[in-house]
Amino acid sequence: MKVHASPHSYRLTSNKQDVPRRTIPNPFSLQTEERGQLKERQLEAHLLQKMEEEKAKVHKASPYPYTTDYPMMSLKTEPKHCTRPEGFQLESLVRHEFEQQKPTEERSKFVIEVNFSKEQVNYHGVILLGGTLELKSF
Repeated sequence: MKVHASPHSYRLTSNKQDVPRRTIPNPFSLQTEERGQLKERQLEAHLLQKMEEEKAKVHKASPYPYTTDYPMMSLKTEPKHCTRPEGFQLESLVRHEFEQQKPTEERSKFVIEVNFSKEQVNYHGVILLGGTLELKSF
């Protein structure tokens, strides 16, 4: 630019070139910025949710109501009576006695049969002496 001096005023003139103006950029947005903002909002929501869950975990008990309507100590219960022993019967003893009686019953049946048929007993070689049974072998 040249400045020409004139008696009345100063005048600016240019050499046929335009003076460059200051550039004003148009606003724009990047997808990475949008994703970052979305992530921040999600993180904030997640942290708020965790804080609420932690608050919900804390149990606030209501205080015990102090009343004089009921006694502080519970009433004593009556002591239980002593246990009295009762008789019992073991099943194994009953079975043992039954098994012990089997041979004696068989023997007594055999003796009765021998007494009824005394004549036949001598024929078979069996002799009854004084209430005892003896087998005679030939």
